[in-house]
Amino acid sequence: QASDLVAAVACFAGALTLSNDLGVFPLTELSSEYTPRPLMVIHGNADIVVPYEKAPSISALSPDSPYSALGAEGNLALWGGYNGCPGDAAIKTPKDNYTLHEIDCNGVVSALVEVPGVGHYPLYDVGGVVSGLVHYGATGQTTTAPFDTTQLAWDFLKTASIINCPAGCVSVNARQRRQLL
Repeated sequence: QASDLVAAVACFAGALTLSNDLGVFPLTELSSEYTPRPLMVIHGNADIVVPYEKAPSISALSPDSPYSALGAEGNLALWGGYNGCPGDAAIKTPKDNYTLHEIDCNGVVSALVEVPGVGHYPLYDVGGVVSGLVHYGATGQTTTAPFDTTQLAWDFLKTASIINCPAGCVSVNARQRRQLL
């Protein structure tokens, strides 16, 4: 809803949903001024809080929401659809510590980083700081990532730009709004 202000998004263990300005979801359509934006989700495939796999609805507040239980790959496909690539068009590329799922919609790349065996905190645990805060996790489950996922997210985000956007990719109203900020 603020694609005129946000160049890209990266999140950890997130379920994607559209919401209206009051935070109520689901919002069934995007604003007519939406501009496709890249997204990266870093998600452990052993997450029991926001399940990686498609599951029955997990939202007590909105059990009928079509967005609450798509799973990580379903959420990536949903975002690809928002950006103009319908269907499950992700390309999977195995890496050393994760599998990268990417959807490239005319140069707007959205990605899912699947971290195997990791739970709800797919963050790199430098000095035990993250694991000291962990409240969710199954017995014997690895709760943090074995590599720097924050750096991976930053490397993804820093390539995005609104300023270098070609003329016409953002509405005139949106450009004026950005100048006021």
